[in-house]
Amino acid sequence: AELPDNMSIVFQGDSITDAGRNKGDYYANHIWGMGNGYVNQCAAELLGRHTDKGLLIYNRGISGHKVFQLADRWTEDCLMLRPNLLSLLIGVNDFWHTLTHGYKGTVEVFGKDIRFLLDRTMTAKKDTKLMLAEPFVLKGGTAIEEADWFPAFEAYQTTIKKVAEE
Repeated sequence: AELPDNMSIVFQGDSITDAGRNKGDYYANHIWGMGNGYVNQCAAELLGRHTDKGLLIYNRGISGHKVFQLADRWTEDCLMLRPNLLSLLIGVNDFWHTLTHGYKGTVEVFGKDIRFLLDRTMTAKKDTKLMLAEPFVLKGGTAIEEADWFPAFEAYQTTIKKVAEE
């Protein structure tokens, strides 16, 4: 598909999106502001293939964030960037921090908060395309004890799927 000129693409989420980005390098297309993960790879591919399109790509992921923290910064870190495409990968901390950080959120709160952010986005800019990614973990990772995570974490994944269908 053909990309429009001057398309604004905003990546939002937690540490998987952040990937060690330099938060002081917040301008569009700045390599140090993209982090060392999937956003950097996506930006490099898009900018390399579409040099004549004037794409504006932003990484606004912040490690450790949960959905309510995105809401606190949504105007500045999303709406003001006028995204034509919003990519959102969030949910790991919304569950994990209930196990380790005393966070009292639930999967219902998670779903309500996601819907609220997306409603705000679509109200501000009706033609925004949404790309919702399912939160994931690597079983056996250092922070993951399967007995604590599964099957409860799967409800967060299912919630994102339901929101995407809506």
